[in-house]
Amino acid sequence: MKSKSDINEKIVNKLLSGKAEKKYFGKQVVVMGGTAHILPESDEDSKKLVDQLEKKYPKQIPHLLFVPRPETYIL
Repeated sequence: MKSKSDINEKIVNKLLSGKAEKKYFGKQVVVMGGTAHILPESDEDSKKLVDQLEKKYPKQIPHLLFVPRPETYIL
């Protein structure tokens, strides 16, 4: 059985590979609990979401990332 950490890493790799679902393209995302969560536009709302996830998954480290659109190059 894979750990949540392994699952989170797999999700992060998929999001950064350009093979993510379209709903994630061009969005800031936090990955915790084996799920990707799109961060709200508001910094305050984003902080609330991350705080809730940290309480729900206290032993996990949140992975915050920007999911590029397929035509975007990251150097």
